[in-house]
Amino acid sequence: MGGRRKHALLAATAIAVITTVLGLGGTAVGQDGPWPDSRVASLWPTFSTIPAPETGGGGLSAWSGLFRGCVQSPRVSFDYACEYRDEQGRLGYICLSPGAADAPISPTSIDARVAPDDPTYESEAPTKVCYASLAYSLSLG
Repeated sequence: MGGRRKHALLAATAIAVITTVLGLGGTAVGQDGPWPDSRVASLWPTFSTIPAPETGGGGLSAWSGLFRGCVQSPRVSFDYACEYRDEQGRLGYICLSPGAADAPISPTSIDARVAPDDPTYESEAPTKVCYASLAYSLSLG
């Protein structure tokens, strides 16, 4: 890898980390900021730290994008697709269903963990996958 390309990659990584830290209220482990974003960011700042098995057919192995934020389902209150991205723009996400505003968030709140390029879910929006995952988990009781 050329020197310029290596420096550009390092600069992009540094910018991503700084942007994430600033977006989390100045600290990567703090809980300042909108709920559930701040809580998810403090628990699982990277995709590889999420304590749940991958759902679906499997995506990129050993992928670990940075937490970006949670998008609420347009159909269900308190159902979120929490997104992780890398410098190449690849998207991975977890489906999170805490159940109520300010409810505790833990590994049991996770309905699905989807890595980028997962062939099972590649054509659906994350919020649609999360809605289906929540419906399935509720059907199990």
